[in-house]
Amino acid sequence: MNANTMNAHEIYRNAKRFTVNDRQATPHSKRPSKFDKCIVCEQLVAPEALQEAFKNEARKKIQYLKNKDAAVDALCELVDCGDETCPHKFHLACINSHQPIPRYHAQYLSMEENYGKVKCPDHFCEICFTESIIASSGRDKLIQVKDEIRAFHVNCYPAGASDDGERIISLAEKTTFSSEHFGICCGCGAGNTEELIKCSYCSKLFHRSCHGTDFPNENVPECEDCIFGTQIRKTDLILVQKENGPFLAASMKAWRRNSKGVQEVLVQFKNRSNPDTWVPLNYVCRIYPALSKTFFQTMKTEDLLRNLEDDKTYDEEWRAMSEHLEAQFHFQPNVKSRPLPKMVRAYKSHVSFSTVFGKIKLPKPMKTNKNIKIKFVLGKGYGVFAKKNLSDVIAGDYVGELVSVSEMKKRYLIGKESHDKEQKFYSFQSAGEKNDKPINFGIDAASHQNMMSFINTSCLPNCEVERVQVKVATNVMIEILRIRIIKVEKGKELTLAYNWTKFPCWCGLTKECKSALPKVDWAIPSRTVVTNVDNVENLNTETASGQKRKPTDSEYDSEMKKPKY
Repeated sequence: MNANTMNAHEIYRNAKRFTVNDRQATPHSKRPSKFDKCIVCEQLVAPEALQEAFKNEARKKIQYLKNKDAAVDALCELVDCGDETCPHKFHLACINSHQPIPRYHAQYLSMEENYGKVKCPDHFCEICFTESIIASSGRDKLIQVKDEIRAFHVNCYPAGASDDGERIISLAEKTTFSSEHFGICCGCGAGNTEELIKCSYCSKLFHRSCHGTDFPNENVPECEDCIFGTQIRKTDLILVQKENGPFLAASMKAWRRNSKGVQEVLVQFKNRSNPDTWVPLNYVCRIYPALSKTFFQTMKTEDLLRNLEDDKTYDEEWRAMSEHLEAQFHFQPNVKSRPLPKMVRAYKSHVSFSTVFGKIKLPKPMKTNKNIKIKFVLGKGYGVFAKKNLSDVIAGDYVGELVSVSEMKKRYLIGKESHDKEQKFYSFQSAGEKNDKPINFGIDAASHQNMMSFINTSCLPNCEVERVQVKVATNVMIEILRIRIIKVEKGKELTLAYNWTKFPCWCGLTKECKSALPKVDWAIPSRTVVTNVDNVENLNTETASGQKRKPTDSEYDSEMKKPKY
């Protein structure tokens, strides 16, 4: 990339991290009838105070460009949405501060491993995005809302919505809630570890410390879903209070508006001995899949079904709840799977690398071994497998985009701030030198990659990394990373030791890893024995042999792939 020919999207993407206030929800933009103004501020020029603040930050954040004034001016112009089929325009100053969906980080979306440009909210399923499955939210067929710039997967059709065959013409609206709340924090799945606050518009409770968004009105507390107007899929599994009893496992069968215009839903309880019943839609409690296991353990610990009248009903409802929340825990939206990325055969250099090392001749990588292949493993993702028995042979070079350490850190931190569970962070840190001065750099395979980036980590690896020094300019030497297979049998997965230290390995190949493997206890309690789950953490059912790379809450440096040489 030539730094001096960047367009506004590229300048924004390659700048340092812009400040995002994701505690401040913003309204959904109205769908325009004309396309000559910003969809956020509805003006030709961004609001003066916002634009001035954005300009001041841009002057500090723009990198690699000689004429920063021209770049700042470019960032303040109206730009087209990054989707070529979309007629919408926006100011980057406006879209950078736009939060119609929780954690809508425009700069993160513009990264090459995501969409390469900033796309407006019309191109993401709002429900999937809220669940932090951001890559999936932008795939497959979407249906837009007629009067607002909002969209949903066709297979994530909102409960209670109606459409005209092309667009959604009405969504369930927020109404005051006046019944019992479900007694667990919707943000963490725990109970009374601190004060639980009642949402004014639905059946959810929350801890203030788990609530990541400011209340629009401090005197009227709302959960984040109600603040953002987050919808529920009509196919979602739910919990509903039965009369004056506990919340029970249920699903939704039909919708209507009552005589007062309130949206109602016909609820079918999982235990079919309970009759179907109509309730207001905001009486429905939908638990996020990632929290389902924690909810179940908290429900058992606090025995939230203890008021059921007899032992038989108690057992039946707990069994229904266990099956219900386990199914929710394993829920995946019905959208197209992530396509296998195109494999490349050459490195490329990011402008940050060129700025540090100057003009170089890119190294030529070795060809990838023809006796290995990529295969998808359910519950883990892609991995690399041997087509035949292999011993002491080269698998290939780890090919990617050469970037500076500061650029690598920026990409990681932007991804972490986005809370994207599908974040791609495939960066190896390597070493180089210029004029005999050591300089570290990164090889980022998130969007520019070969098969080596799909090799997973293990505590008992069958591959190792070799550092190979390559002279790329008269005064510049860099180390590329070559993967050597120690020994692997036909059909077995290739693995490396990434030497992470701040979170447990789940490869399951050593005694330590087996003991660290997370466990989920879906067993139902009895009237006399309530399960103690104080020590149950990191609940998951992953047992595959190689742990997929994914970001955690550990510090940045521990996230870097540090191969054992």
